[in-house]
Amino acid sequence: MSEIDNNNGDMPLLDHLSELRSRLRTVLIVNIIAMMVLFQYTEEIMRYLFNLNPGMQLVYISPSELLLVYVQVALLVAVVLCSPITIYQLWAFLQKGLHAHEKRRQPVEHQMFPIRPTYWAVTLPP
Repeated sequence: MSEIDNNNGDMPLLDHLSELRSRLRTVLIVNIIAMMVLFQYTEEIMRYLFNLNPGMQLVYISPSELLLVYVQVALLVAVVLCSPITIYQLWAFLQKGLHAHEKRRQPVEHQMFPIRPTYWAVTLPP
């Protein structure tokens, strides 16, 4: 970004907004790319979800509803898979506003992310 004003780490408001915009752009691009890749595998994801509950059926009135469901599934899986990147970008943005003693603490999200999907996979299926 731009140079930090003074020696105490202050940044002008426009520099903060510019950094926020670039980080949000990164998150958005990564999520869109992941969604486009996962859209190719949406049928397999849907088949897996239907195998979890064999009595479940997908009911749609028009073909556009089926396409919308596939896009929503791809988007949801992309958001979940890209959440470490999103959390990192958020943490990197917020970290600049913290004091030195606060920067030493690592967010729990980074440490808990590998545990959470495993917990969901074990406890949620019937």
